[in-house]
Amino acid sequence: MVKIARIAALCRRQQNPAALRRIWSAAELARAGQSGLDSLAAAASLAAAFAAREAAAKALGTGLGREGVSLADFAVDHEPSGRPYLRVQGAAKAHMNRLGLTAVELSLSHDGDYALASVIMWGEGKRPEPLSPAQSE
Repeated sequence: MVKIARIAALCRRQQNPAALRRIWSAAELARAGQSGLDSLAAAASLAAAFAAREAAAKALGTGLGREGVSLADFAVDHEPSGRPYLRVQGAAKAHMNRLGLTAVELSLSHDGDYALASVIMWGEGKRPEPLSPAQSE
């Protein structure tokens, strides 16, 4: 769960588009930018995409920063129907492969002040070890 106002403030402060691309993909920024990156709709979209990254890293059992998993390893995209899906690459994809995880489901929502995402990963491999409370922060 991500506070939308936090992402809106980040977008307002950040004048360098390259810095935003360290967090979001070019496609995510373009999709959000259709309504103007300083709009509430853009902030809600980017907040949901950020929440998806956090949820995916936790579903993977690493959190962000361990096993080389970073924000850039994930990107939210949409099928023509509008259904969201998560693209996984880099260290996160390598870790999924090591664990035998082959599928990812993503659900996004935003309402009021918050955006949230739920990610489920599964496959034939072993279950990732759960994060301790200290690791998930």
